[in-house]
Amino acid sequence: MKQSQKQIKRTYYLILFLFWFATGLPMALSVLLMLSRGLSLYQASILMGIYSISIVLLEVPTGGLADAIGRKRVTLMAYSFILLSNIIMLLAFSFPIFLLDLVCYGIGRALASGALDAWFIDSLQADDPDMDLQPMIAQGNTFILLGLGCGLFVGSGLSQLSSSTLPPDGSAILTPYALPIVIAIAVFTVLLALTAILVKEEQLQERSFSVRQSLSNTKQILSTGFKLSRKSKVIPLLLGATFTLGLAMNNLETFWQPHFSSLMNDHNRNNLFFGIIEGGSFAFGILGNQLSLKLKRWLGGRLGWMCAISQGFLALSMILLTRQSVLFTGIGFYWLVGLGFSAHDSPHMTLLNNEIPAKQRSAMLSIASMVSYLGGFIGSFVMGYLADRYSIPFVWLIDALLVAAAAGLYIKIEKVIQLNKRPDIGTQKESAYV
Repeated sequence: MKQSQKQIKRTYYLILFLFWFATGLPMALSVLLMLSRGLSLYQASILMGIYSISIVLLEVPTGGLADAIGRKRVTLMAYSFILLSNIIMLLAFSFPIFLLDLVCYGIGRALASGALDAWFIDSLQADDPDMDLQPMIAQGNTFILLGLGCGLFVGSGLSQLSSSTLPPDGSAILTPYALPIVIAIAVFTVLLALTAILVKEEQLQERSFSVRQSLSNTKQILSTGFKLSRKSKVIPLLLGATFTLGLAMNNLETFWQPHFSSLMNDHNRNNLFFGIIEGGSFAFGILGNQLSLKLKRWLGGRLGWMCAISQGFLALSMILLTRQSVLFTGIGFYWLVGLGFSAHDSPHMTLLNNEIPAKQRSAMLSIASMVSYLGGFIGSFVMGYLADRYSIPFVWLIDALLVAAAAGLYIKIEKVIQLNKRPDIGTQKESAYV
């Protein structure tokens, strides 16, 4: 039985919310958990880099796998690996075990990247090929941020409440920092069951890649992505911006906990405060999603200018964040970073999806995600060293300058789009693909 658009949206948004709720539960304290169990700041940064490179190595073949065997099957595989990674993290007390945890998590995130999104977009476009995707993507981002925010508050709140009853962190498996992981394991178990029941996927009439090609012929999948990139003047520019933003945001994600911990000098007695910091960032992210819709109307739907303005705002917020030595002003500018990133995300993804044929959507979205994590990998090793040698604000300042420079790519993208709309040039899609 074919699902209605309302059912498709309800299923997609519910799964998004639960996935990111479970992801957010341990997020506010995960790096502090590593540090409490004996790791150094640079070791934690290296682990994030290895997590990124595991995604880089697997993004493309797993994206093709989703095109070959179906988005639902790959999504279920992804959630299973992420569930396993949470179990390993709960038991980890050394660098090698944390490494195994991050590799499993990387495999899960690589499998998840683009699979459910491609199911959602293809299901909607099956009914209406000309549907405006940007509002749907923005609404999906809102559910992502709601899930993350709720997970952060619940996880950090439970950690704070249990701080007087559980053993000190670093001394046992079940401690205040580890309790959110236990809850996440339960939620991911429920999520697996709901995904298996609720996601209905019709078999595609024609697959872009066979299963064997998806697993063993990554070169061919990459070749397809590069051919699409060569036929589009927009995709290479989008990938360049994606790389830069992946590098910068990875460093923010890795270092925000130790940075604000140093400003608080009280993190062991106030775990809930970390949830408030990150939860506030996601709340501002929800606001950023709504502002992106208003910005679209103000700019007449010029997505390139939307991305350039929002990314410029993001870079400025990061620069101002690095200048703060007072906790509450630092938190305020950190929240503005979340606003700028979210305002940029949905127009960026709309630009990318507009350039991708449906048959190659999962593979090409995976290539884009691969580029982002490649930036994160490089940033983890290079910027992790600089953070250890100099300071976290110094690293964030470098990131901000790179993000500001990359905003110029979107101005060029907008020029290409407007040129392709000229009657003597033809429509964008007609000129991009032959």
